Amino acid sequence: MPTHQIPLTGRTVTTDHTPSGLARTITSEAMGVSVTFLRSAEESSDGSVETEVFLRAGGHGPPLHVHTGFEETFTTLEGPLSFDVGDRKGLLLPVGESLNVPPGLAHRYYNSGDQPAVFRFVARPGLAYERSLRASFGREAEGRSTRMGLPRNPLEAALVIEASDSLVVGVPLGLQRRLVGAAAGLARRLGMQRRLDPHLAPRHDLP
Repeated sequence: MPTHQIPLTGRTVTTDHTPSGLARTITSEAMGVSVTFLRSAEESSDGSVETEVFLRAGGHGPPLHVHTGFEETFTTLEGPLSFDVGDRKGLLLPVGESLNVPPGLAHRYYNSGDQPAVFRFVARPGLAYERSLRASFGREAEGRSTRMGLPRNPLEAALVIEASDSLVVGVPLGLQRRLVGAAAGLARRLGMQRRLDPHLAPRHDLP
């Protein structure tokens, strides 16, 4: 079975694509993150997704946010890895220790050190997480994203945010839900979902 070297980490996994042909590893230069799907949604029997994530030194990760429909578990493999969780700021998660983040709890991860961080990440259920990452990272690779890693077009960004089942902290969540839903609905009516679909659909030209 072929192996695939993960960019930036040198680690290996057994194949470079999921069974249906989606990329095993995706990268966001904007966020300083490389994500390898050890178990994608299509390979999971319980709806979870398991990844190994590389975060470069100084990588800011995502903004402070909440997930409305899934929980996350982070396990540090190589440090340093820092979190803002709820009211706690700058929580350092030592190598070998795990942090569970239930739905609705505000959080962000980042690397404030001068060495890369690597962590194992599990989302339950994980389809929303996987689809939003594939869409946003894919558009970034096409030069269509902001420095925060979201599509530059605000209607496209609404599609990604809606798909992520997540909301940023700082805007009332109810208002944010309504605004994102309205913008995403308009984006679909304008056919903008087609710009994201190539990053979500399996490839059929694999040998």
